[in-house]
Amino acid sequence: MIGHAEQTGLRPDAFGTKKGVINLRSGELIDAKPAQVITKLANVSYDASAKCPTWDSFLLHSMGQNKELPRFVQRAVRYSLTGSISESLGCRFRAGVIAHRG
Repeated sequence: MIGHAEQTGLRPDAFGTKKGVINLRSGELIDAKPAQVITKLANVSYDASAKCPTWDSFLLHSMGQNKELPRFVQRAVRYSLTGSISESLGCRFRAGVIAHRG
């Protein structure tokens, strides 16, 4: 099949799992439909209530206990996974300091 993403239903904010498709913007799990043309599937079962204590602890520790920066880093990671360029998000890293704009 050849076509544009809009024609085929492909969306960079859709993530296929065993249980369905996750809307990466809202976190909502929806049933997969052939019209969505999800060509990749993560071999995991989505659990909206799952906790990530190791990841959360790492982020908080590496951000100097600043509670705002982990949210920014998670947002940056989300954009890097989707390839979205819909928002301007910039950051600079240097020894011991993280500057962000977003």
